[in-house]
Amino acid sequence: MTAPQPPHRRELPWLAAWFVVSLSLPPEASVGLGGLRLSGYRILLIVAMVPAAWRTFARPTHPLLRAVDALMVFHGLWSMLALALHPAAGGIESGGIYLVESSGAYLLARAYVRDASDLEAAARLAIVVLLVLLPFALVESVTGAHVLRDAAKAAFGGPSAHAMERRFGLTRAFASFDHPILFGMFSAMAFAFSVEALPSRVRGHPWPLLRTGLVGLGVVASVSSGAFAAVAFVMALRGWTRLTRRVSGRWRVLLSIFATLWMFLVLGSPRSPVKVFVSYLTFSPGTGYARLEIFDYGFAEVRRHPLFGIGLAEWARPDWMASSSIDNFFLATAVRYGAPATLSLIAALVFVGFAVTRAPSPSSTPALRRAVGFAIAGLALGGCTVHFWNSLLTLFCFLLGTAGAVVAGPRRASARLIPQHAPAALPRAFAT
Repeated sequence: MTAPQPPHRRELPWLAAWFVVSLSLPPEASVGLGGLRLSGYRILLIVAMVPAAWRTFARPTHPLLRAVDALMVFHGLWSMLALALHPAAGGIESGGIYLVESSGAYLLARAYVRDASDLEAAARLAIVVLLVLLPFALVESVTGAHVLRDAAKAAFGGPSAHAMERRFGLTRAFASFDHPILFGMFSAMAFAFSVEALPSRVRGHPWPLLRTGLVGLGVVASVSSGAFAAVAFVMALRGWTRLTRRVSGRWRVLLSIFATLWMFLVLGSPRSPVKVFVSYLTFSPGTGYARLEIFDYGFAEVRRHPLFGIGLAEWARPDWMASSSIDNFFLATAVRYGAPATLSLIAALVFVGFAVTRAPSPSSTPALRRAVGFAIAGLALGGCTVHFWNSLLTLFCFLLGTAGAVVAGPRRASARLIPQHAPAALPRAFAT
């Protein structure tokens, strides 16, 4: 007779916990190895990538998830190959780091965030990290003093946080991240989980509302259009959920509305639908115009180099476009690594959406499944207006991997991810 299995514990597996915390470490805390910068999360992913891949592919899972697994691994390998074909871009070293940050982060989530309890603990930990950073970000936003980055520079050395323009009278806050965009998108991801999936354990307690407001202040402190767009999209999806709670097939209805709007723009607007949306997801007409120009010249590069892109070389643009930044994650990916890299990401997003809506796990709540979908959709929309790099790229790919926690799939008792001898105090604190 098979002995009954103990109930699943709420502690977050320690590798996943360390990863979430390491995303917030300042870049000054990195170490150099040759020409590579090894931050805390990069070191963790390098160590954990092979074991994570083994755990992911050795276990049975839903076919939709297996398709996402293959697409994300293909994305990382293709991007690595593209950089390897451009020696000026750093070759195999830069390509290897990209593989680790994209496919490695995804596989870490698939391997170590295995069910709804793990995912909820990871979301709570991310919110705790954000709330710890928030006071410093607010001081930075009001005074312009980069408190955490300057302290990290004094301790570890390295360059200071570069100057940022003020928006609406506020300095864009870095907190401990490389750029305000990264801090803002991290806050937007935490907002999706806070507003949708993490109720108080005491019915009627005001903490969830207060917590969501505090997390929203992180978005405000970043003054990032991508983060604001992500939060607005999350709230729009939440409003649609409440409005259509008695409507069957409500997501198909919403997709039909989007498709109709898209066709209307195709037939009735002199600009493409992509340009229309990008132009409105900005704070100023000048920024919107610049992003339209980036789209035109960036897409021209994709047409000239469709398979393997241009690597990290300079992309062709007019002299007046001084910045080399491409403020569109999906376009930048196609420019750097070729169209197959972007198409594999888009296909992975589509399969994740089908998996979350069509194959929900009995152990996950509808609210948690919505939170995962809303967070991924919000970041994907934000990615149409900003670029993902460093910790934000790894966060996005990790978030895609967490979708497996709310999708049905066999789970074997022998595959527990937390060693029984591991101390429970640290992870339990993370799960509060």
